[in-house]
Amino acid sequence: MFLPDAQTLLGGEAVDGSLDVEQEIDALDRLKRDRRDRRRGFAAPCIGGDVGQLEELPPGVSPAQCRRDRPLRTRRIKEAIVSAIGVCLQDAGEVPKMALGMLLPPIARGIVEGRRRRGCAERPVVADIMRWTASTTPPIMPNGQVAKTRESIMTVVRIGLDTSKSWFQVHGVDEDGEPVLRRKLARSKVLTFFANLPPCTVGLEACGGAHYWARELAKLGHAPRLMPARYVRPYVKTNKHDAADAEACCEAVQRPGMRFVPPKTVEQQSMLMVHRVRELLIRQRAAAVNALRGHLSEFGIVRPKGTAKARELMDLVAVDDRIPALARDALQSLVRQIRDTEQKIAAFNGQILAMAKENDTCRRLMSVLTIGPFASTALLATVGDPHYFSSGRHFAAWLGLVPKQHSTAGKERLGGISKRGDSYVRKLLIHGARATVHNIRSGRVKGAWITGLLARRHFNVATVALANKTARIAWAVMTTGQSYRAAI
Repeated sequence: MFLPDAQTLLGGEAVDGSLDVEQEIDALDRLKRDRRDRRRGFAAPCIGGDVGQLEELPPGVSPAQCRRDRPLRTRRIKEAIVSAIGVCLQDAGEVPKMALGMLLPPIARGIVEGRRRRGCAERPVVADIMRWTASTTPPIMPNGQVAKTRESIMTVVRIGLDTSKSWFQVHGVDEDGEPVLRRKLARSKVLTFFANLPPCTVGLEACGGAHYWARELAKLGHAPRLMPARYVRPYVKTNKHDAADAEACCEAVQRPGMRFVPPKTVEQQSMLMVHRVRELLIRQRAAAVNALRGHLSEFGIVRPKGTAKARELMDLVAVDDRIPALARDALQSLVRQIRDTEQKIAAFNGQILAMAKENDTCRRLMSVLTIGPFASTALLATVGDPHYFSSGRHFAAWLGLVPKQHSTAGKERLGGISKRGDSYVRKLLIHGARATVHNIRSGRVKGAWITGLLARRHFNVATVALANKTARIAWAVMTTGQSYRAAI
């Protein structure tokens, strides 16, 4: 294979008016060596002569001046090379064109890009050679597997999301279960990231703020799945960190036996916040009352337990002479705190009573003897959709009102109640059941089933049994949409 009229460009020597491929490569290597020598100051090209002709540095010309003239010389060399390539390609066929494309890629690419930036309308033929086209064959890994390309990121079908206050970790897999996406995101960029992804399943732990993210991801077309943290923990490999937690969420969400938590609406969470704040105020009031009792006992002022007796102590702070003036000022501030807390608790009680009267489901739940306005609103806000539970037994087990089982080798061992689920709802149901059992035992209310149970079981056992039965009745009332009809 021969390339005519290239010797005057690259070598300065003629070999029968042509150069073969090996001589072409040698000429290119010689040109590279000469350019390297010129950079080191050994020789400089004669700008007025042929391109490939070299000469020693003339007197009075320093290597620094030669280096300053280097860009001009380099540009002239490149333009001469590309011009010669264009002439050769017009007379040569496809085979020399491919050969030139392989031999001179750096020089040709540089001049083509330079002319394109300068806006030259004249394009050499070598531009068609140097244009890069993407391979249609996916790259192969050393282990023989097909490598994941950028397009595979857009085929994410399942994502594990580890949430926190400021930073979020994402772990995504494709249809084959291969990881194609691992990324750490700031809180402000989470929604933008998921908005640019196709709809997929997103698994995350049901922790603080998870219901908000589930609602936002659902708005973007994704399918969020909330999982209890204790069910995700077995899928964490080795050490615990954000990336491992996100991978565990992605692995756990695909399990067929995984139990999911239905996302709560804004209305449900608003109703629950009223209960949570009221419960916090009750604890603060109890702590302040206990502090008042302890401080007054240092001066010999003691009263029995109970809310009424605590109010007597609050009244004694202002009039009892056994309390010094300095201590009286401190205790009066504590009394003001207790009374202010009681006013706030009373305001929340009024809100809960109003919500219970306005809601139809709450009114149906209050038709049950052991359910009042507090328990009915808490059940409505916590459960949401009762059809998520397959039966009343399932609902009672979800609240932790069934015995905890530890059986093995065919031997059943049942202990106390499991105490799983929402402790606040379980507490309200047990308090209502305890009041009902007490009224039945005292004779104020009739109940044959509880009376028979009290004859053979402890009072607390009968209380929990009635709470379990109340939970099953509440599930039936919410599912059927009917009021409770007591057996005659």
